[in-house]
Amino acid sequence: MDLSERRKRATQEATQWWFVLDSEPTQAERERYTDWLRESPVHIAEMMRIARVQQALELFEEWPDLPPYTPGEVPAAADRSNVISLPLDRSVSENSTAAAPSQPKRERSPRRTQAPSAVAAVLCCIAVGAAWFYPSYVGKVVQTEQAERHQLTLTDGSEIELDPQTRLRIRFGSDSRRVYLEHGRALFRVASDPGRPFLVQTDDTAVRALGTAFAVERQPQAVVVTVAEGKVAVFNTLRPQAPAALSTKRRRSSDEREGGSAPVYLTANQQLTVDRSGTVVPVHNIDSHRALAWADGKLVFQDDPIATAVAEFNRYNRIQLRVNDPLLANRPVTGTFNASEPESFAAFIQFVAGARISRSDTAVITLDTTR
Repeated sequence: MDLSERRKRATQEATQWWFVLDSEPTQAERERYTDWLRESPVHIAEMMRIARVQQALELFEEWPDLPPYTPGEVPAAADRSNVISLPLDRSVSENSTAAAPSQPKRERSPRRTQAPSAVAAVLCCIAVGAAWFYPSYVGKVVQTEQAERHQLTLTDGSEIELDPQTRLRIRFGSDSRRVYLEHGRALFRVASDPGRPFLVQTDDTAVRALGTAFAVERQPQAVVVTVAEGKVAVFNTLRPQAPAALSTKRRRSSDEREGGSAPVYLTANQQLTVDRSGTVVPVHNIDSHRALAWADGKLVFQDDPIATAVAEFNRYNRIQLRVNDPLLANRPVTGTFNASEPESFAAFIQFVAGARISRSDTAVITLDTTR
């Protein structure tokens, strides 16, 4: 699901919550609504937008003058009697009323008199949700443990999906948006903001988003950047400059100034690896849907040793897999599996490799060869 689809879903959910709040919600519904607000600042923004539109509709005084709607009727192009001009705030409405004092005020319907209380309830919950949410991510550390995945939306609308055992720090300023990936991997869907570049940094590598969706994985000996949409620029921030470069009068580009070297650009379905020494493996084409399947809770293996697959499953689950036989551990496995279903993977290995499954503990599944 891309950013535009997520925003569309947020709008639909906000509309549903508006009607819930306007019909005497229960305490449980209010609590669920507050939790929904806390999930994302996009949810808060959508509720505020709907509240403004509803308030403008409340201030419109000419509902009784509108002709009844007849299904199938198409008004003439020159007839603008059914065009409603909605004021953006109360002052606009008051000015409009003052300019036309000859029109009498009309009584509001019971439905319309209920909306201000709904607006007040919405804004009150928004204030609570904003107070909880905004300090939670920006300027702080976000971390996932074993078997824990996390998705968060930042104040600019960008989204981050954290894999298990991932730790990052978020630093947003007036001129830049920076995320420091300390370990693990994360998928970033970046909202456009030309005035504030979005950068993901490790100790020696920086990735600058150019309106895109991409993942950064910090491995023990390398950093891997995978692009799903758009374009990124990758810098090696620790690469030393040549002596001639230090004395030149040429002004370096903004991209070069951001990193310690000229950037390498990646586009959709491309991947780049930078090892700890600063060596850049040539860019190669990949299937980003396959490479980033982990963000959708899938694990994809292509002739990988069973031991490697087991290690991946163990990161995503409380139930742990064990392989006792070295020969079985080195056998290759190919397939796509749900990351949260280690039992299904064990059953698959039992079927294709003739392995024996045993459970001496409710949290451990042991794979072994049959004797």
